[in-house]
Amino acid sequence: MSRKVFAIFSVLAIFLLLALAGCGSSGLPDSINLPACFPFVCQPTPAAPSVSTDPATNVTTSSADLNGHVNPNWKDTGGWFEWSTSATMSTYNQTPSQFLGSGNSTGTISTSVSGLTSSTTYYYRTVAYNVLGTSRGNIISFTTQ
Repeated sequence: MSRKVFAIFSVLAIFLLLALAGCGSSGLPDSINLPACFPFVCQPTPAAPSVSTDPATNVTTSSADLNGHVNPNWKDTGGWFEWSTSATMSTYNQTPSQFLGSGNSTGTISTSVSGLTSSTTYYYRTVAYNVLGTSRGNIISFTTQ
């Protein structure tokens, strides 16, 4: 077999093996998100940020620390919190934006809010933005002392 024919068959065999191995789909449970593959190099698939809202901490009569988690999903990402006394968050206040990075690992975001009214229930959610979209976390509540 000539070298040219061998090279062509080798390339075809590699593509066939990649297809049989499921390159581009992990074949694993949905909770595992592997990047799509290109022969020899796996490329990350950027997406809008992934966010979650965590319970408030250090709640006093007039302040609280709001907490969440954000995964930038490979793009420069900013994040903030929206908070309100309205359970539907139809109107809300917004904390200053924080730069959260551009990697693919989940990190924490937190900020303090003050000037709150005692014995009042507040609702809030984590929000993050990159060029691929804005993501809002679940709305949770806390009550000042």
